[in-house]
Amino acid sequence: MPQQVPPETSAHRKGYIGVQVLRGLAAMLVVLFHAAILADERFGTRGGHIFGPFFRAGAGGVDIFFPISGFVMVISTVGLLGEPRAWRTFLERRLIRIVPLYWIATTLKLLIVLLVPAVVLHSAISPGYVVSSYFFIFAANPTGEVEPLVPVAWTLIFEMFFYVCFALTILFRVSQMRTLAIVMGLVAIAGFFSTPQWPAALRVIDPIVLEFVAGMLIARWTLAGRKLPPVTAGALAALALLALFATDLGRDPGLQRIRFLLWGLPGFALLAAAVSLEPWIAARNWRLPRLIGDASYAIYISQGFTLPVVAIALGWIGLRGPLGAAVALITASAACAAVGVMIYRGIERPITRALGRFAKARAKPAPRYAGLAAPDAAGVP
Repeated sequence: MPQQVPPETSAHRKGYIGVQVLRGLAAMLVVLFHAAILADERFGTRGGHIFGPFFRAGAGGVDIFFPISGFVMVISTVGLLGEPRAWRTFLERRLIRIVPLYWIATTLKLLIVLLVPAVVLHSAISPGYVVSSYFFIFAANPTGEVEPLVPVAWTLIFEMFFYVCFALTILFRVSQMRTLAIVMGLVAIAGFFSTPQWPAALRVIDPIVLEFVAGMLIARWTLAGRKLPPVTAGALAALALLALFATDLGRDPGLQRIRFLLWGLPGFALLAAAVSLEPWIAARNWRLPRLIGDASYAIYISQGFTLPVVAIALGWIGLRGPLGAAVALITASAACAAVGVMIYRGIERPITRALGRFAKARAKPAPRYAGLAAPDAAGVP
């Protein structure tokens, strides 16, 4: 049966500032996680871990990105459902949003590996591995590590998997919420039985995919006019942040399997709080946080290039110990944000807009695409 299209709201038409601010927070949490590792390893005392243990939970920024992605996909397709070729339009918009910057970053990393392999920690590549990296497929590199050429892009592989599944629900005109809850639930169950011996491409079978469904659920509640009272939403956001930073998953495979609970639930709660507090947030000036949110994808995808450059520059100064680590943490995080904003304004946004105009010009007719479609990133990260 065709899926009913819920009524649009004024917030839906204008976009959700709170979600955009939360996206920026998620990106900076991941940056802090990596910057803390860099600060400890290169500038801390020998064998000391000053900032790493505290900011390890910053990796949970990914578990904020995924619910946001599920939320945005539902909200942004309200005006698209029922249009001719809607599923193709949806995928086209997602590819325009994600692929150009990712391919640029992947190509840059490939050139660095080929031309200056000494500066890359993990520089082993093969043709099949490179092709898999470009086309969002998990693959093991020649050293056995299962990650894309741009390591942080592992989240994009999950994003693309979700987009394809979402597009299929549009194509077959089935309920997005019910269908994807079942599909992602089955994927999550299978993920509990996965082993390292499974083919690398099947790493996408993981319980973390339930976080997309959690975001979709918040979107359905929002479109139905449901939200938390402001005091409840504020308290929930504070508790979610405390829960996030109180949990250290480390590399424990058992904890990683329930990541969708330990970090996914706080991400779900933060998104619910941000949406519920939208009237309060929209009434205030969030210029810098919104800019960070707009540039979150560029910040996320470029951090692996920015951090080593900052480390080399700071290494010339000769700072060491707690002070050196603190300076490195602050400088590296600020540099990642600044570089990401410049990439967003100078590269990502112009390319996305140009491709969007091209796609719109050849669409017959151009479907109405509302809400948060343009700003979405993932992780997207």
